[in-house]
Formats: sequence, C-alpha cells, structure tokens
Amino acid sequence: MDHKRPPCQADSGFRNPLFFRAVAAWLRGCGLSRPGLPGLAFFLMIPSIVFWPVDMLLIRDEADRLVLRAVMPLGRTFETQYFHSVQLSPVEDLYHVRDGLVREWQGRVQAQGVGLPCVALSHGRFYVDPPWTVFEGEVMTLPEFALRVGTTVIGRNQLRLGNGEWTPLYPIFPGERLYVGTARQTLCARGEMVTRGNLDLR
Repeated sequence: MDHKRPPCQADSGFRNPLFFRAVAAWLRGCGLSRPGLPGLAFFLMIPSIVFWPVDMLLIRDEADRLVLRAVMPLGRTFETQYFHSVQLSPVEDLYHVRDGLVREWQGRVQAQGVGLPCVALSHGRFYVDPPWTVFEGEVMTLPEFALRVGTTVIGRNQLRLGNGEWTPLYPIFPGERLYVGTARQTLCARGEMVTRGNLDLR
C-alpha cells in the first residue's frame, strides 16, 4: 500500500519540526498556501534585515547627551555650514560615514584668505562652481570631531542631512561644542531621533 506524506510536509521539505511547521502555517495564513523553501527563506530574511548593523551618525553635547542619531546608508551624506569669522563668508563641508569613521570629502568656500584653503589636495581635485570654490578629496578621516557652534553674530552653524534643508544649530546650542561621531547599530534603532533640542530635520 502506497502511503503518501501530507502535502504540507512534502512541500516544505521538513518532516516534523514544530518551528518550521508553525512558520509554514503562518505563511499560509498570509496567503501563501504553498510556501515551500522560498517562502520560508523570505520569512527568515526579515529578522536578518531588521537586525543587520548599519552606520549611524551620532551627535552628542559636552555632557555626553545624545543630540541626534541618524541612519547613514551607503551614499548618504551630511553637511555643515558656518560663516568664517575673518572673511565673513560661508564655508560648507560635506561628510560621509563609512566603516566606523567620519570622512570629510568636500569643502566649499566663497573667499580665499586667512584660515581658508587656497591650493588643491595632492590626492583630490580643485574646481570653481560659482559662487563656490570647491576642494574635493578625502580631507579628514576621524572616528569623531568637535563642532563648535557659534551664535547669531559669529559662526551661525547649520546642519543638513542628505538633500534636506539646512537646520540652524546656533539658536539651540549657542556657544556650545558638539561631538560628531559614528557607531554601527541595527535598523531597529529609530532613523532620525533627537533627544535634546528641537532640530527640525526636514
């Protein structure tokens, strides 16, 4: 007499393990009546994606309180802007976060003089994109750097994530020193999270 296994066991490839039978039942409840190994693999990928570590941008104040945490996937950048105290013109710096380091990749200035670069990097490039003079290349690579925030008179520091709008820092942290660093955390952590101040990251 030919004895056949129940279809659900034949499809899944597992005989009796309770866990896999429960997963197959859950997938059938989601509309996948014959999930098999592809459906099971998809289900098991979900926690891998959620708990996979990614680079995070972390900004803390002088008391080591978290100011900002933001997910920094490959290709996403952040920028800082301030007004130079001597030239009184804007300066912008663009950064990447990768491999546990903050990497300054580009600097933009509108004037040359004391405290501002005037020659191209040996391993980068220099070009003019009016009104900006642009210095491009890996200028600085650090696990963390200090960002001194000015006031409405000096500095007027701002921050921008990706292609978002500039967010003024000086009304919230006037005269303070912020520490900009990175860490690898899972996607379970919230994307943009502010725990001090009222940063409007639009």
